[in-house]
Amino acid sequence: DNLAQLIAKHRDIIIMPGAGISVSNLDELLTITKCVEFHASALSAAGVISSNGGVASMDCDVTMGKQDASPYAIADVNVVRGMVSIAMAAK
Repeated sequence: DNLAQLIAKHRDIIIMPGAGISVSNLDELLTITKCVEFHASALSAAGVISSNGGVASMDCDVTMGKQDASPYAIADVNVVRGMVSIAMAAK
């Protein structure tokens, strides 16, 4: 409610929600706040899938400081596409 009030009151600036936004809550966020832009990491698990369905390890030699990160996440183009579809349908 606070975010929706800020957005309604300050139409001269863009207030961009961006914490915890996912495919599962994006439609509700757009409906309640009437925001026109949002930020999302659009993450999904990456790496080698283990027998229990989790990510077992990184599958590349480039670690970028994540040597022990298991599981780890990456921005997923399919998650981004899903969010764009939701946002376009909410217009």
